[in-house]
Amino acid sequence: MSRQIYNQTITEDEVISLAGKYISVPQNTHTGPDGESVNAWFTGQIAGYEKAVISFDYVNREFMSDPLVFINLLMTDGAGWVLSKEELEIQIITKEEFDNTLAEHLANQAIDK
Repeated sequence: MSRQIYNQTITEDEVISLAGKYISVPQNTHTGPDGESVNAWFTGQIAGYEKAVISFDYVNREFMSDPLVFINLLMTDGAGWVLSKEELEIQIITKEEFDNTLAEHLANQAIDK
């Protein structure tokens, strides 16, 4: 397993190089306007990405001089995940490691029900 750690940012070139790879993202922290932090972890195969550039501050209802740039990973299962600018850890994994992680997650969900 190859481990890449990105803190606060990942470049578009680095994201482009991840296309087609299986990844595990155990740390993907987002803090909302209320100050509450959530770790939106995920795993899967990357189909592509999209870049969002936002110039409007929805909380203060005004335009910003420096727009916010977000990168969203698009996965082969159809999910899309916004990458954190706060705390981000991306691990490149094999398909077998992904299959094992998925099986373990599904088993834990079945036990919790």
